[in-house]
Amino acid sequence: MWREKELLRRIVSGITLTLLFIGILTLAFRLQSAEVKSEIALPESCITMQRTIETAEQTSQLVLETDKHFYLLGENVTITLKNVGDEAVEIGGYPPWQIFTYPEEKPVFPAVFTFLAWSLNPGENDTFVWNQYNEFTGAFCEPGVYVIRDTQGWCLSAYFKIIEADIIVPDDYPTIQEAINHANLGDIIYVKAGTYPENILVYKAVSLIGEDNNNTIIDGRNLGKTVHVTANNVTLMNFKIINSKKEYAYAGIVLDGVSFCNISLNILTNNFDGLYTENSICNVIENNVFLTNDWNGIHLKYCSNSNIINSNIILNCKNGINIEVDSNNNSLLYNHIENSEWDGIDLIGSIKNVINGNTIKNCFTGVYIGSETDNMNIIYHNNFICNTYQITCYSAPNFWDDGYPSGGNYWSDYTGVDLYSGPYQNLTGSDGIGDTPYVIDEKNIDHYPLMSPWTPTPPAPPVLTATVNIHPQALNLRGRGRWITVYVELSEAHDVSDINVSSMMLNETIPVDPHPIAIGDHDANGIPDLMVKFNRVKVILYILNNVNFNELVRKRVITVTLTITGCLNDGTPFQGSTTIKMIMSMLRGVHTAFPI
Repeated sequence: MWREKELLRRIVSGITLTLLFIGILTLAFRLQSAEVKSEIALPESCITMQRTIETAEQTSQLVLETDKHFYLLGENVTITLKNVGDEAVEIGGYPPWQIFTYPEEKPVFPAVFTFLAWSLNPGENDTFVWNQYNEFTGAFCEPGVYVIRDTQGWCLSAYFKIIEADIIVPDDYPTIQEAINHANLGDIIYVKAGTYPENILVYKAVSLIGEDNNNTIIDGRNLGKTVHVTANNVTLMNFKIINSKKEYAYAGIVLDGVSFCNISLNILTNNFDGLYTENSICNVIENNVFLTNDWNGIHLKYCSNSNIINSNIILNCKNGINIEVDSNNNSLLYNHIENSEWDGIDLIGSIKNVINGNTIKNCFTGVYIGSETDNMNIIYHNNFICNTYQITCYSAPNFWDDGYPSGGNYWSDYTGVDLYSGPYQNLTGSDGIGDTPYVIDEKNIDHYPLMSPWTPTPPAPPVLTATVNIHPQALNLRGRGRWITVYVELSEAHDVSDINVSSMMLNETIPVDPHPIAIGDHDANGIPDLMVKFNRVKVILYILNNVNFNELVRKRVITVTLTITGCLNDGTPFQGSTTIKMIMSMLRGVHTAFPI
């Protein structure tokens, strides 16, 4: 500490002598102003929906989950924390999670945690049943989406939805078709677990939600289209859909000239096609499982454009995804396609589709591009693993990478090496991209093949905005004092007592002093704040190293932005900024020579 103080004393003394010298020279020259160096940028904020983690600090793997995706209003929610790793996990407090509304992030349960030190051994789980009571409002919860977040810093979360159904099958009507026939536009039809031997026509804009996609079964009995959708704005979620007729254009789900439908969280098995579309646009097909269907897992045909096919699992079908006959501008994202007898993905008579983030494994052909007119498709960040033929392409020019340094695809049969880097792969040092292209044919080249399978970057947790006040608000270089004092407030949905003080930094450079700290309300606004201290000498040295010294000398007072970052005990980051004045005192009789 004495070295830092001595360094600061010398800096201030040097500044004083410099000012005196400049005063003697009067105004023979003027110091030029310049921009202050870069401020701290806001981190990217997004929502994480991962349910499992594995960090450097915690090698055990944990899973946080609910027993269902959807709950009726007032129905018990069963929450389970599982240790599926091979090491015990030490836990502080019970329960080790808290429930919030989403996306508002307002806490609902619990309001008070039990002080308890406990552990979860490998293979063990902890289960808690919540009755939808909001301990913060003293009332039961409203319908909506909720998220469970752990309080231990694991970054675990689990999402579920509470719904208020307009019709319940079989309580109100014995069959799903009767419920649709009696529904009003926009109604929510909730279907309890059971087997429903039906061929359903959905001709109204309704939401059909199954209780459990393993046990809420729609059985087409091999008689026709199991679910035939002819209305826009239909939601179909959380069913097992089986046994369509085994002929062309029949499927577990048929979207017939419709738009803005949402097909998600379903299991489709033992159909001709899992899902078949004609002349259907702007639909979302995501988080479904297509298992052992006779022909295609997903089949888009006849001008089925601008659909999103996202995060589906497609196993043991003849073709995984088949896009044909002027079906353009579709997005195939993060799907897992495995063990297709023929092709993982077919593109036949279709252009400008984006194929990104998919894994295509153990198929006869990874991607089949059927003609010279199937061009301008964008195919990158996919994993092509152990397919008999990775690509079959009839010279149609398509795009196989995202440029440098983003890269192209992972090819399990790529034989190149990674010794160099840069856009031309001529700079010393590896970069995870092969030094030579992966050549499909002269018109189709992955210029930046990946050396390892592509994995998505985990999204960062949302960054909370903090209100920050700093005292003193004017920092004099010649002043005395040991600390600067920082007061941090969070929104009413979060408690400053949950802040991990040791994580706090000033401008991501200066650590907080471990003491003193206190919780109070220094500005008397009714919102608690956390008071912490930062070393004054370190702060001044940091500022002097990161501002324009000429401007400080010329103006004597400049404004500096300081940013406080940190995280809560559950790992949620926060950030807040404020400004202070930096003052350079002048020697008596010298300061009059310098106009402000």
